[in-house]
Amino acid sequence: MSTPSIPRFRFFAAGLVVFVLFGLAHLIGHLAGTPAPADADEATLLRLMTDIRRPPVNRSMMELLEGFSLFLILAPWTLAAVGFALRPLARANAAAMRRVVVCYTLGCAAFTAVSVRYWFFAPTSFLALGLVFFALSLAVDGRSRPAAVPV
Repeated sequence: MSTPSIPRFRFFAAGLVVFVLFGLAHLIGHLAGTPAPADADEATLLRLMTDIRRPPVNRSMMELLEGFSLFLILAPWTLAAVGFALRPLARANAAAMRRVVVCYTLGCAAFTAVSVRYWFFAPTSFLALGLVFFALSLAVDGRSRPAAVPV
């Protein structure tokens, strides 16, 4: 006698863990602060980025970068929290969960494309790894598998 298998979304969960680690890595970099200028030119650039405020937002470039940095910590954590909150859908409605996985896969593909073009290795590697896990989830997770035979 076999019991029906419960669809699992392990690769999806792995992608969510990558998002948590992405936010954590960015938090560590954020807390490390701005490195000291290496020379007079960098010191001038840092002073200009900190002191000059442009209307209409009345924010300096450093304030904008600081806000974006905080966003890059919170956004992956929020996406991971939503994903973990939705994972119980797999038991009740695997088709709905697969639609969630499609959204995460497409979104992560877009994030990775932007990262490849505009950012550097660290965020790109986290996003690419997340994309691999979400794509694997789309290909493998949620499929019905026969239940294991007890030995």
